Amino acid sequence: MGSGVYCLRNAVSGLGYIGQSEDLERRQEEHLEDLGRGKHFNSHLQKSHDKYGHEAFVFEVLEQCPVEALNVTEQKWIDALWDTGLLYNVARTVGANMRGVKHTPEARVRMSLAQRGKPKPWQKGKGPNALGSHPSIETRAKMSASHTGVPTGRLGVRFSDEHRAKLSAGKRGKVGNFIGHRHTDETKRLISLHRRGIQAWSKLSADQVQAILVSTFGCRRLAREFNVSKATIQRIRKGILHAKRLP
Repeated sequence: MGSGVYCLRNAVSGLGYIGQSEDLERRQEEHLEDLGRGKHFNSHLQKSHDKYGHEAFVFEVLEQCPVEALNVTEQKWIDALWDTGLLYNVARTVGANMRGVKHTPEARVRMSLAQRGKPKPWQKGKGPNALGSHPSIETRAKMSASHTGVPTGRLGVRFSDEHRAKLSAGKRGKVGNFIGHRHTDETKRLISLHRRGIQAWSKLSADQVQAILVSTFGCRRLAREFNVSKATIQRIRKGILHAKRLP
């Protein structure tokens, strides 16, 4: 679908969320996946999804535009629909996050109660365990006395003869690190390819990587289809991972 401005609309209530994306199809998948997991960043949209269900939502492309015009185009659509009261968006200004949002008195009380008892940024270091606190000379002397003679980590620890014998018996017959380790023929082949600068994947063939490069689907969908991570798909598309035909 390319880049542009979209509206994720609730067909039952008529409310919608306006956003932008460089990849509209991928953005649609991300919205629906986050809503399905109950972890969408917009709480109003999440609650609406929980109430009406997945089928009630429609993804509509409002306007396609170049990437450099996304902010201006999204702002135009938000300004046009803001006064209708039919938006899930909490901020009127694009990229402003919560700037200009007016909390209700009830919300402000809940926020105040949630923060009660927590140190303010300028009060850090006031508690006995706080970062930046300065114990008194008497407290520092007590701390020093309590640690006198206590080894740091295992430095200076001397095991008994019995314990050393148990440690020795437990490691007897075990190979340390990779000394004596024998790789399989497949592992040897992959190590050889890597040393020659050839990328190889155990899951993806050269044809599969080529299919990913020419596909117009979003990264999440391709990751599910090829059973790899989303990061792998992104790295292949960016050219960080490149496939060469294996010998």
